[in-house]
Amino acid sequence: MRRRSLFMHDWKAILGHKQLRAAVAILLFIPVLYAGMFLSGYWNPYAKLDKLPVAVVNLDRGADASGQRLQIGRDMVGELKKSGSLDFRFVGPEEAEDGLKEGRYYLSIVIPEDFSANVASLNDNEPKPARLIYRTNPGNNYVSGQIGGTAVKELKEEVSRKITKTYTETVLKSIRKLSDGFASAGEGASRLSEGAASARDGAAKLQEGIGTLKNGAYKLEEGLSPLTSGMDSLVGSSSRLRQGAASLAGGLGKLSSEHKRLTEGSSGMEADLAKLAAGLQDGRKSAAAASDEAKSLAELVKRYADAHPDLAADESFAALMKQSEKVVASNEAVRESAAALSGSADSLTAGHAKLTEGLKAESAALAAGAEGGAKLSSGLSGFAAGLGAWNEGFGRFGAGLRSLADGSGRLDTGAEQLAQGFVGLVNGSKELSDKLLDAAAESAGGANASDKMLDMFAQPVQIAEQPLNEVPTYGTGSAPYFLTLGLLVGSLMAFNIVPFKFPASPQVSGWKFALSKLGLYWGIGLVQTVIVNLLLLFAFGIEPANVPLMLLYSLIVSMVFMTLLMMLVALLGTFGKLLGVFLVVTQLASSGGTFPFELSPEWIQAVGRCLPMTYALRGFHAVISTANWELFWREVGVLALYIAGFAAVLLVRVVLQARSGKLYPPASAGARAH
Repeated sequence: MRRRSLFMHDWKAILGHKQLRAAVAILLFIPVLYAGMFLSGYWNPYAKLDKLPVAVVNLDRGADASGQRLQIGRDMVGELKKSGSLDFRFVGPEEAEDGLKEGRYYLSIVIPEDFSANVASLNDNEPKPARLIYRTNPGNNYVSGQIGGTAVKELKEEVSRKITKTYTETVLKSIRKLSDGFASAGEGASRLSEGAASARDGAAKLQEGIGTLKNGAYKLEEGLSPLTSGMDSLVGSSSRLRQGAASLAGGLGKLSSEHKRLTEGSSGMEADLAKLAAGLQDGRKSAAAASDEAKSLAELVKRYADAHPDLAADESFAALMKQSEKVVASNEAVRESAAALSGSADSLTAGHAKLTEGLKAESAALAAGAEGGAKLSSGLSGFAAGLGAWNEGFGRFGAGLRSLADGSGRLDTGAEQLAQGFVGLVNGSKELSDKLLDAAAESAGGANASDKMLDMFAQPVQIAEQPLNEVPTYGTGSAPYFLTLGLLVGSLMAFNIVPFKFPASPQVSGWKFALSKLGLYWGIGLVQTVIVNLLLLFAFGIEPANVPLMLLYSLIVSMVFMTLLMMLVALLGTFGKLLGVFLVVTQLASSGGTFPFELSPEWIQAVGRCLPMTYALRGFHAVISTANWELFWREVGVLALYIAGFAAVLLVRVVLQARSGKLYPPASAGARAH
């Protein structure tokens, strides 16, 4: 007798039963329903944000800042109207509140009345932040609030960027003014440097002159001692001079009196001199007459002698003639003497007259001299007193000169320090000038900012997203999770629709039973895998890193879930199906499909590490998006171990049931084949 195949018997039973056939047909599309419906609903929600109604309330009253009128709220409304990123509806506060409560709006954005004023307070000592209020109603839809919150944060960033740009522009204007100030300061520092250089040269000359002054002061101090001694002698001499001047004044007074009497006496002699002159004139005339008489007498004697030659021998006559000659000579001498005396008398008279006049003049001069002598005496007394005071001041001058010598020494030291300071000032002012001019150039370059530079100031840090893999849509990124979920639910539904043990089944050995059931359910999983992958590839246009490997991996994942549920049903029967539902829920929460695995609690992470869906998700991410083949093949290995383990338990359970006679219902025991 030919033994029937359990695998073929099960398929004939399915295809021969109308309702079961329809149920299996629906079963084949269960993964499509799950994966397809979820992906359709979540394929690219962010591309439709312009349909999300958001209420916008502008209460801003504007403000004045730096001579400009700010209307930030009005500008924001204009930008929102242009953007179209959300379905912005510009309403009043009451409408926004009611619409948010009733669900007409998922989000409301309120621009407060002091928004522009707070922005303008950036220049105040106590600036206030500009608050942008947004309200959500998570009770109606939590995700919409999160999406709206992200949009509002982007709006806040944009507004902050524009405010920063405007503020930066104002700051750069101030920097331009500061740059001009730096330039002016640099020019002033240059002039300071030039002046300091001149001052340095002057300080050097000053130091040289102070050195000369110091040396001269010390030499002057050395020469002051003899001068002081001389001053003491001068004071003594001036005292004696004052005394001599007083004596001179007294003597001149007496001399003037005596001279006056002499002048008066000389005037009295003028008459006597006139008489004397007249007498002398008469005597001269008498002498001249006597001389003439003597000459006549001598001439007569001579003629007498000539007439009487005989008298030549007479000694008495000869003596008479000699005597007459002597008389003539004497008379001539007298006459000349009288003439001379008369002339002398005339000269004496004239001289006396001049003497009288001179005495009169000298009398006046002596009188003036006496008066001058008195004044000289008085002046010398004052001179002596002044010289004493001068001598005292000269002593103080000597002390001051010594102080000058000491001070000039200290001044010389200070002048040297001053010269060194001027050298430092020249160098420092030159460096200051260079730095100020450099700062002016740099600040001027930075102050002349372009729009691109202002944008850079407003948003200095930009996010450069560089994904390792391109995932074009939210649905593509979610496909591993929804595909795994669809295959898991399809496996669960397969054991709820297709009986694990059909009535009147041919009885085979335990291991053949296990292999037949694995073939049946893996066959269903194969068809489910092909259908759902065709949907993803052609209906949704997913472009995996490797299509054949994606199909292979999908089949492996389906085989894991089918084997797991088959093991549970073989072990626990109907309770195994219930436990399968529990495992579905558990794996949804612990596999890291919606949120990163690490965000789950530790105990859930521990559960997830024990269940196959966690590894199935990682493999799908690798084959669909990341092309991380090392990870992919590692997860394939892990899933193969799960299949082997589940299949081993299944085989052991079925073999043990077959040996104990519990594998088939009692009604079918007699029909068991040998």
